[in-house]
Amino acid sequence: MSQTTLKRLPVVFLPLIFVLLPHARGWNETVHLDSPALVGNKIGNPTRRRVFIYLPPGYERDSDRYYPTLYVLHGWGGDDKIGQTVSDIADKLILDGDIKPMILAAPDTKGKTYIGTFYTNSSLNGRWEDFITQDLVQFVERNYRAVRRSRSRGIMGVSMGGYGAIKLALKHPDIFSVVYGNVPALLRFAEPDPVGFPMWAWQQIVGLQSVEEMLAIGGAAVMMMSSGAALAANLSNPPFFFDVPYQLVGGQLEKVDRVFDRIVAETPLAMLDNYEKQVRQLKGIAFDAATQDVFIDILPSCKEFSQALDNLKIDHTFEVFTGGHTDRFADRCQTTILPFFSDLLLFGQEFSITQVAAKAKLAVTWGQIKSAN
Repeated sequence: MSQTTLKRLPVVFLPLIFVLLPHARGWNETVHLDSPALVGNKIGNPTRRRVFIYLPPGYERDSDRYYPTLYVLHGWGGDDKIGQTVSDIADKLILDGDIKPMILAAPDTKGKTYIGTFYTNSSLNGRWEDFITQDLVQFVERNYRAVRRSRSRGIMGVSMGGYGAIKLALKHPDIFSVVYGNVPALLRFAEPDPVGFPMWAWQQIVGLQSVEEMLAIGGAAVMMMSSGAALAANLSNPPFFFDVPYQLVGGQLEKVDRVFDRIVAETPLAMLDNYEKQVRQLKGIAFDAATQDVFIDILPSCKEFSQALDNLKIDHTFEVFTGGHTDRFADRCQTTILPFFSDLLLFGQEFSITQVAAKAKLAVTWGQIKSAN
């Protein structure tokens, strides 16, 4: 394992430290993972990826204890530094006795050119779904004392990461049993305003002739095109090597049904039809939306996704909170997200059957739409 240590202390000093500091904090380290799933990707995304690891208080002292793992997925334009934010909050909650100790793993999945990989297997970007569900999980469990069962693995994410967390959990309940999407993007892809961007932005995109033009515009153009690179890759369609769901006809935008339907099929809302059996295997599903989100489709798409789960009688929690797209992320982690995983993940045998049974009582509160201010 190639790694760069940030805060980890030599093992030889740990017994003394834990005697003097019985409530010593956990520690973080940044490691590097060489990913087989990303080998040969056409856009040239590096196959060596950083992963932020948090190990909870007591990890080094109690060498016989195994811990559940929470995988943390960043949003578009983010990276593994999200792990620092979440681990700082988790560390305090663990030391205060508010949540149980767990390992955190936050990978850097930022791509070249299109930046957002959407945690999806793409012939252009690379196999990012496989990177998370195979390479990353196996790496963590080979190198750390992580419980090797789905009931002890959770996955969370913010924005694009929320989309990735929900999508991967729906498809892989054998790997992840509990999921939380914070302001998840792209739960649906619908007309006339897909992903909450104005139609003039699509007109701008369909007129682009080169990657350089796209990068010069930046912002929403790159964000929208990154979803195309992830969800509608087409290596026979230069210069962008993906298909766009609109075309200009007589100066007006016209939907390209074939491409549009391909992107729709990659959204969690559409996936419910094909993955209902898998979704029912999950032990915890939760997501939230902000009242003042700049991405205006997130709130209505979360409501529609919640209604679809209700229609299938699938237990879940959906909350609407006051705030913007990511300005309440730390607060949501502290008050809602991390306690959610602490309550529903199964820990090692050091926890009694009474505590495990207590978790089941939470199920009766699922499926309710709550207001969280």
